[in-house]
Amino acid sequence: MNVKHKLYLITPKAFRKRVKEFYYKKLLHSLYGIKHRLLYGRDFFELIALETTTYCNLTCSFCPNSKHDRGSEKNEKLMDEGVFRKIIDELATINYRGKLALFSYGEPFTDKRMPRLIAYTRRKLPRTNIQLNSNGFLMTVESYKAAVAAGVDVINVSQYADIMPPNVKKVYEYLKTRPKRENKIKYRIFDQTQLSNRGGEIETESSVNDEVPICMYPKAFALTIDYKGNLVLCCNDYHGNITFGNLGEKTLFDILDNSRFYTIMGEIRRNVYKLPICRKCVGLDKVEEKKEDQLVTINN
Repeated sequence: MNVKHKLYLITPKAFRKRVKEFYYKKLLHSLYGIKHRLLYGRDFFELIALETTTYCNLTCSFCPNSKHDRGSEKNEKLMDEGVFRKIIDELATINYRGKLALFSYGEPFTDKRMPRLIAYTRRKLPRTNIQLNSNGFLMTVESYKAAVAAGVDVINVSQYADIMPPNVKKVYEYLKTRPKRENKIKYRIFDQTQLSNRGGEIETESSVNDEVPICMYPKAFALTIDYKGNLVLCCNDYHGNITFGNLGEKTLFDILDNSRFYTIMGEIRRNVYKLPICRKCVGLDKVEEKKEDQLVTINN
């Protein structure tokens, strides 16, 4: 348990709740909305996640891949390159300049096509910020160099274990010999106490959701597209149970204009959670269970 988590636990719960309500419901969401309107306009999005592969080489306890075989190597599913190019081409027509995340629950370095996909994206979307999220175990010096040469902007490497993955150490050794501009890695050590429950798919340690039912993704300004090309509810819809349309069959803008997507995202921004997956994700179900337990205790 780190110092931050210890301080969190000894802080009075009522005080914690008031601070978090102010931060998340008043400050964070308001600032996020202002930033979004200034940079991207009223309706469009600052992050689009494309699931190029479902396969991950790890099964971390805090990830739904630990409970389901969707992310296993034997069940690997890849986004069709034709669909991928169609999505990128469509974004090019509006000169999209936000973030493009080429990952979801899969590990991007399991997808051998990744340098080619990055290169196509960079050629068509010169102003977009191309990102990968990786656990680092499969990122070799050669695959790193290929991703950088293709045009990746950021590789977010997360350390889930107690030590840095050996391959990441090798990449850092290589980078010591290179100009600073070639270092595209953002390294972070994951704090499992602040992880999402992924729409109720996994159990988490204490989090803001336990005390302040709130969507942790003001990125209702984000789009998530699964390997099939479906626009899904959000990154926490692990199974893709709620979809709005397929980008292999329709344009993104037709889907957005003729689906409930904007309505649902608008509700989420107002902290209105009607969908069962959202209620589980923000912890509303747990809050109501606690209230019922308290009532039973009082009545008894």
